[in-house]
Amino acid sequence: MNAPAPLPAEEPACPAIDWPLRHAQRAFAALIEHATHARAGGGFGAARLRAAAQRTVSALSADDRTQLARWLAVLAASQRESAAASHALARVDAGLAASAAALLARTRERLMQRRRTGAAA
Repeated sequence: MNAPAPLPAEEPACPAIDWPLRHAQRAFAALIEHATHARAGGGFGAARLRAAAQRTVSALSADDRTQLARWLAVLAASQRESAAASHALARVDAGLAASAAALLARTRERLMQRRRTGAAA
């Protein structure tokens, strides 16, 4: 029986520092999906998703919060109707919503430039 090859020491398989950001992205994606497609903005499902998003934001570092705001700006720029998503985001964390909104105009401009040149977003 052959022994499995060892993983390289200099390159970890899954850096632990990425997990809080990834969990926050998943929580906010579910919240935005629900807010965009739900007929009513309230309900227990929305409250559960907001609570999950709030828990993940509290576990983020300042750098991860900045990356999450950038990711949310790209997500908002790619959506046609983002008013419900913006409202849901503001109910979770107003500071994060303001950061994402501030980045939104610049993100839309960059996406338009990439579309004009044919580069992948």
